[in-house]
Amino acid sequence: MILLHTTKYSDSSVILHSFTREGGRESFLLRGVGKKGTIHAALHPMALLDYTASDPYKGHLRYIKDWSVKEALPSVRTDIKKASLAMFMGELLLRSLPEGDKDERIWDFTAESVRRLEACEGSCANFHLWFLSRYAALLGFDPHFIPQEMPEITVLNQHLMEISLDEALLIPLSGERRFAYIDALTRYLEAQLGSSFHLKSPSVLHAIF
Repeated sequence: MILLHTTKYSDSSVILHSFTREGGRESFLLRGVGKKGTIHAALHPMALLDYTASDPYKGHLRYIKDWSVKEALPSVRTDIKKASLAMFMGELLLRSLPEGDKDERIWDFTAESVRRLEACEGSCANFHLWFLSRYAALLGFDPHFIPQEMPEITVLNQHLMEISLDEALLIPLSGERRFAYIDALTRYLEAQLGSSFHLKSPSVLHAIF
């Protein structure tokens, strides 16, 4: 399971909005995770977890019987910059993946991206640009989408599609160019998928990077 987001359900229970390899985007009820509104520290955006869930029952939310951390991600959990990037990844997947739509290619890519974010040293300021460009391609959308009045974004997108993550992290970009690219590509995905994402995390990343 890749944990995308948690929603409080009761004083000691939360709903885990997740992305599983076998079921796509799914939600589960997890009981007994904390007291007085606290949530277990391991339940952070993009956490990689092992779990056992109840059997599906029509009209009922499946619940988690048992769970554990599959892979430790200490810097993704505690580093404010990496945690913000993980928040963006989780929010994007939560808003753009149809519930129950299984896609093992996207799951494998996302899990590997989380591992690469954990291993990232130095500046990771362009990580979300690289992730978003690859994610859009995996969804099957043509990356040549930017309006002609934004040629610099078109060039950047094509460049990101052709280079490795290590190379992408070395591209010198201003915060404004990063924000413009994320805004342009998410608006494109919204148009292709027919829904509005209303992502909040790009503004957070713009303030940090």
